[in-house]
Amino acid sequence: MTSNMEGEKLTNENTVTEEHVHEEVSNTSQDMKPVQSKKGLILFVLAVVLVAGTLGSILYATQRDQGSESGKSEVDPSAVRAVVNGEEITQVVLTNRLQEAAQVLSAQGVDLSNPEVRTQIESQVLDDTINYTLLKQGAKKEGTTVSTEEIDTAYETYIVQAGGEQELQTQLEQINLTAEEFKERLKEQLTLDAYIAANVSATEVSAQDIQNFYNTAVSDAPEGTEIPPLEEVKEQVSAQLATQKQQDAVQEFVALLKLNAQIEIK
Repeated sequence: MTSNMEGEKLTNENTVTEEHVHEEVSNTSQDMKPVQSKKGLILFVLAVVLVAGTLGSILYATQRDQGSESGKSEVDPSAVRAVVNGEEITQVVLTNRLQEAAQVLSAQGVDLSNPEVRTQIESQVLDDTINYTLLKQGAKKEGTTVSTEEIDTAYETYIVQAGGEQELQTQLEQINLTAEEFKERLKEQLTLDAYIAANVSATEVSAQDIQNFYNTAVSDAPEGTEIPPLEEVKEQVSAQLATQKQQDAVQEFVALLKLNAQIEIK
């Protein structure tokens, strides 16, 4: 079917809820920020949330066939599943992105053997791939680029976060990526980040936003729960609210791209 698709509201697993803030403010101030594992840093680049969505993390999934049984498709891998402004999305692309999703979701305890869950994941993979394609097309149309220096700087940051270059190489090998392929993913990420930044206004969090959120979290806390004072968690609450607002703004931007796009689902 062919349509100018309106941007449906995407479910965002990273959206900050007041329950989440309650959980955060219930921790000690020294342990306020969630810790990201070294391997998680790599998955983040492969799974960067360019578009807020349940499986927005699939956008950077590897696009080569790794030959695993789970990656085999029962349909023609060259079959066209969607066309976005004339650009085709084939089954092989979705299959490979589903493979990457399976890695991430299995680690999160998602039951991929459940047919209903599998169907939902496949549907979200397609939607996220459409979103990614729209962003990529937009960046190309506007001539958005990033410099080699920016890519190298980002790469050096990941070396530090991984604990050294050898450790980074080991992690990349575990997910069948070379350093050059990883840098290419970084280039894609930085380019789309720049495109989004140029089109989505920066969000601000007011002191009242922070106070209201904290007050609600405190009032919902079970009796007897020790809650740190606002001053101890103010910075993190502000960062979380800013992230939420920014994700909402990106969703609206992608919805607008969809509204003005020619999208055909096969």
